[in-house]
Amino acid sequence: MTCTAATPPQVQILLLYAVLLADARDEQEVLRSMADALRVDLGTEAPEPAGPPAG
Repeated sequence: MTCTAATPPQVQILLLYAVLLADARDEQEVLRSMADALRVDLGTEAPEPAGPPAG
């Protein structure tokens, strides 16, 4: 895998965690670790998108 200067930092973090935790047995723990790194609260639902539906 290669990241360039154009690769967003969030994607770089996700790739790093994916590589470091690739052999983890607990997928939920990997997801929680990635969410913590990105400071995402998994306990809340994403807001509904505003505007017309994409299509």
